[in-house]
Amino acid sequence: MASLKSLAGSLREKASKAKKAAASVIGRHDENQSYTYSSFIEGSKDAIRTFELQPGEEDMPLECSFNIVQLTERPTYEAISHTWRAVPNGKSTHRLESGWASDEAEKLKKSTSYIFCEGKRIAINDELRQALRRLRHPTNKRTLWVDQICIDQKNKLERDWQLLLVKYIYNRAARVILWIGEESSTTAKAFEIVEKLASVRRDFEIEGTEIVASATLEDQQEVTDDSVGEFIAARRNDLGPPSPETVAADHALGLPPRQDWRVLADIYRCPIFERIWILEEVCVARKVMVRCGSFETDWVKFANVATILQHGKWIEVYKEIAGYLDKPSKGGNQTLHTGLIKDMVSWRRVYHCELESTSWGALVGMVEGFNATDPRDKIFALFSMADGIKSTLTNAFRELNPTYADSVAEIYTKATRSILSHESTLDLLCRRYDRSFDKTPNLPSWVPDFVLRGTFKDNFGIPINTALKDSPYKAANDTKVQIFWLIVAGQTMLATPSYRVDTIAEVGLEWDPVHYGKVMLDWSSLVTRRIQDSYVTGERLSSAFWRTCVKNVSQSGEFPAPRSCGRLFSAYTWGTLRTEFPTDDLYDEQFVNTILVEMLMESFQNTWRDNELLESLDWIMTPATRRFFVTEGGYMGLCNKSVKAGDQVHVLSGGHVPFILRPVEAKGTGTSNCYSFMGDTYVHGIMNGEALAKKDFKWAEIHIQ
Repeated sequence: MASLKSLAGSLREKASKAKKAAASVIGRHDENQSYTYSSFIEGSKDAIRTFELQPGEEDMPLECSFNIVQLTERPTYEAISHTWRAVPNGKSTHRLESGWASDEAEKLKKSTSYIFCEGKRIAINDELRQALRRLRHPTNKRTLWVDQICIDQKNKLERDWQLLLVKYIYNRAARVILWIGEESSTTAKAFEIVEKLASVRRDFEIEGTEIVASATLEDQQEVTDDSVGEFIAARRNDLGPPSPETVAADHALGLPPRQDWRVLADIYRCPIFERIWILEEVCVARKVMVRCGSFETDWVKFANVATILQHGKWIEVYKEIAGYLDKPSKGGNQTLHTGLIKDMVSWRRVYHCELESTSWGALVGMVEGFNATDPRDKIFALFSMADGIKSTLTNAFRELNPTYADSVAEIYTKATRSILSHESTLDLLCRRYDRSFDKTPNLPSWVPDFVLRGTFKDNFGIPINTALKDSPYKAANDTKVQIFWLIVAGQTMLATPSYRVDTIAEVGLEWDPVHYGKVMLDWSSLVTRRIQDSYVTGERLSSAFWRTCVKNVSQSGEFPAPRSCGRLFSAYTWGTLRTEFPTDDLYDEQFVNTILVEMLMESFQNTWRDNELLESLDWIMTPATRRFFVTEGGYMGLCNKSVKAGDQVHVLSGGHVPFILRPVEAKGTGTSNCYSFMGDTYVHGIMNGEALAKKDFKWAEIHIQ
């Protein structure tokens, strides 16, 4: 007993001495004197600063000391991923590569949040101050790396050099701490639900994708698009309030009542998930922990639950959550970023296992949903991720000398040129959305505007070729990509062999999901006006029509789509027609065309449950923001909304899909066969190389401005 009292007394004495020492240190802090970084540029090329966060209690100032370490020596440290600032529209900035924005620099100059090194202050923002206070240990030092502290932001030479190492810094870290913000009153409940849902996923034995390509990657069993299976299937019929059976099943699994699930919105809507640079920081890391205030969970659990929420249509019956999933509220950014987190899961798998075999068109598609305060960072982040694996292409990009002195249009042009010159497909051109959506001025017609967030819920038109690996289409058969470049009158023109298939004769109404029936009536009437009898392939017009509308791909990606898909499409089309038009009109032969009549007969051959139609909505809505057209030769197709009669359908050498080009005058260029790029297209009957089998087939070099 006496020994215990003696030990307790000794501990109290040590604590008292520590408190006195801390007090003396506090007295030495000088908030009026800024810390001056020592230069280490002359050292090794892989040298970085880490800092030791000194122990302390909640109310004590933050203190640190720096160490210079070599990445090649595998130093032990943790890296923090965070936002520099959040702005009212929900976007966030992270690395101010082009130099600190003046307003942000002024904020940090006036900041009352500091960390002290050798008694002198280093200004930090409130977000990082909160994170460091939470991460600080009461009695032990903690070795960390965070860009805002470890890089001398005023030293441009150091900043530019260190930014080249950031990917390797996060990759070599013992773990990455993803700081999503300070906790709220609902955080504890949200993390509790995450843990329970993650455990339920294991109970259902959902088959995940084990990432084993990298020996240093510790994450296992991250859920992917195809792996939500049984868990989701068990609740597919929950399209109304949960049944007693469902409530009982949830209770048996240890899940809380579903009305409590809305607290998940507080952790899945954090703006950090929109940052373009989070891809690099999270995806290259060996191990990631998600931290919110004092709560922490493993990234794998966090991401798996996000994937389940994203794909589980049963969760949408709760308006509190469905509202977050669909759109932001007027009060600020309320969107659940489960889709972006799912993309990060894909990126981690691609980066560690499949990056070399994944096309650049697919990689671009995977970064489209993320924000960048500086639009050029979309490109720099993408090439940084690929550096060292797709080295031939990234080196070619560097040879074009891209810098922050270039305009956004110049950076996008250099990136597109590098990719098209070295890629074996033209898939990147499918990311050239309708030019009416462009936000970046002075782009050549063939250069995608990488600023646009071209997701399935956005309005830019779903790329015709959406496959990440193997396209179902082979419009140019197995021909090779042949790209040449012409610099004429200061503009970069794309030259390539092309075959002109046909000219567009008429274009239908713009896509309008609110008046789906009206659009289908217009499109089908366009066909019956322009095409007589059967289609050019010998098919019935109604069959060619629905196959064109869904790009001849089934819900599961099967090409060509089975006939059952036509019955489902017909059933939905007639269901909407009945809600939009009087019944008498629908049975008037002057109002309804022969295509719709044939589709009506198809829909009678099967009965469909409401939930089957609901689950097929994304597939049925594939023409989103596209327009329907008919060519002079009788082909049907889908195009971007700016396409008009007189534009031409071309097959380009090496292209999976056809493209639409507009003839233009080449004044002052000294070139002929000049075109403006109008976008990708689905044209029924030429998606599998049929155009190249025509008697008049012959490649001709064209120039695209």
